[in-house]
Amino acid sequence: MRAGRRLLLVSAATTVAGTVAGLLATLSSRLGVAETVGASLYALSFDPTFWGILRNNLVVFATTIVGFGVLTLANLFLTGVPLGIELVHNDHVWLFLPHGVLEFAALWTAGAAGLRIPLDVLRYFRRETDRVLTADGARMVLRYAAASLVLFVVAAAIEATITRHLAAGVG
Repeated sequence: MRAGRRLLLVSAATTVAGTVAGLLATLSSRLGVAETVGASLYALSFDPTFWGILRNNLVVFATTIVGFGVLTLANLFLTGVPLGIELVHNDHVWLFLPHGVLEFAALWTAGAAGLRIPLDVLRYFRRETDRVLTADGARMVLRYAAASLVLFVVAAAIEATITRHLAAGVG
């Protein structure tokens, strides 16, 4: 399996672990959604417009890619926690589907890009390669970063339009 696919799986598994942690924390303590507001790495405001959603997505995108592994894994894990909480408390969790599918794909793709750089540095220090960042690694990071960026922009557009329209019909 190529490094990119392995890193995508690591990214997805880290988010799933965060989702399970959110589920377990909620079920074991009856933790409510209101008690978890602000439990994030960032103090991102919620502006339901396209530009507000895109701004939040770009913060996550940038910190996941340049997080040098540690912040990358934290972003991946902590993005899953609210999903686990919402699965317990929200009857309308399906509203996440239109934009969430693309947002998670974007996050995992950014995670794979963000994990590739420390992986190459580790390989360099283990003397498996003579370069800190290999040409293949650099190409993968750029390709995955570009794909992730496009997915985040499309997800923001869907969230600001389709998801917002569906939520208005439910509310």
